[in-house]
Amino acid sequence: MSRIIPRLARLRTRPSLSEYHEIEARLKSSHWDLFDDSISAYPAKQLYATLQSVINPTARFMNENMESLNKRFCKGKTVPYGYSMIYCNPISGENELGFDGFDNYHAPCTEDKDYFYRRMWVAGSFQFNPDRPLKFGDEVRFTETVDKIRQYKRLEQIGVDYKREYKVDNVLSIIETRKLYYIQKTYTEERYHLVEDSEPDHTVVIVPSTVSIFRSSALMFNSHLVHYNPIYGSRYEDYPSIIVSGPLLVQLMLHFWQQHNPDATALSLKYKIINPSFANERIDLCIRKTSKHRHRLWANSRDGDLCFVADLIIA
Repeated sequence: MSRIIPRLARLRTRPSLSEYHEIEARLKSSHWDLFDDSISAYPAKQLYATLQSVINPTARFMNENMESLNKRFCKGKTVPYGYSMIYCNPISGENELGFDGFDNYHAPCTEDKDYFYRRMWVAGSFQFNPDRPLKFGDEVRFTETVDKIRQYKRLEQIGVDYKREYKVDNVLSIIETRKLYYIQKTYTEERYHLVEDSEPDHTVVIVPSTVSIFRSSALMFNSHLVHYNPIYGSRYEDYPSIIVSGPLLVQLMLHFWQQHNPDATALSLKYKIINPSFANERIDLCIRKTSKHRHRLWANSRDGDLCFVADLIIA
C-alpha cells in the first residue's frame, strides 16, 4: 500500500473543460501497436485451467489431463472465443500505472493529476472473422486505439471506448471494443435490480475464488488492485470484497457457452456488465437460444440481480 498514498496526492476534483479537451486530444492520438507477435498456446492452457476450475471445482490438469490439454491447445488450432483478451495487452512500468494499479495510458488523466477515484469495465464487443479465425502460432499485427471519449454529469464521469484489432496476413481476424467508465464517487450498495425474463436452456452455479480472479488478471497483465487487494478496495473505493473482473465474466460465459455449442461459429458478441460481482459469492451463468442465429447469455448474482448480459450472433 506504500505506493498508493503518494499517488493519491495526485487526485483532484473533476477536470476543467479546458483540461478535458487536452485529455480528449491526447487519448484520441494514443495507440498501442504490436508487430508480428506470436500467439502462444501456453497462456491459453493456463486460462483454460482457470476457467474450468471455476466451472468445475473438481477439475484436475497435472499429469492425467495434460495430454488432452496439449492436443487441444497447440499450433494450428483455433483460439477459443474470448481467449484473445489475454494477448497483446499494454506493458506498463509501475510508474506508468494509476494509483489503483491499472494502466493509465488511455485514462482521462495528466502526468501529474488523476481526476477519478474509480474506474469500471462496463461493456464491450467482439466481431469474429469466420474466414480467418485467430489460431495458435499465428504472427499477429495488433493495434489498439481510443475510439470514443465522452463526458457525463458535467465532467463528474468520463467514458472511454477503445478498439483492438488483430490482423493475420493483413486480414482482420478479431475486432474487440472495451468501454471503461471513470467516476468521482466510490462504491455504494445501490444496485440495478434487473432480471432476465426468459428461462435458460443451460445454467451452472459458480463461485469465483480470489485465486481464479488473480490468475485471470495476471494472464492479462491487469494489475488493477480491486481484483486482488481487499484492503485497497475497502479503504479507498468502499468495496466489500474483491471484484470479479469484467474479462473473467466474459471468458467464463463464452467458455460455458462453447461447452454446450462446440461446433457453432460465433460471428459477434455484445455485452454489458450491469452490477459488480464479488469473490467467493454465487453467480449463476445462463444460456438461452432465442433464434436460429442468436443466443442470449446472462449471469445473476447471489441476490438474483443481473450482473452480466450479452447477445451472441452465430453463423
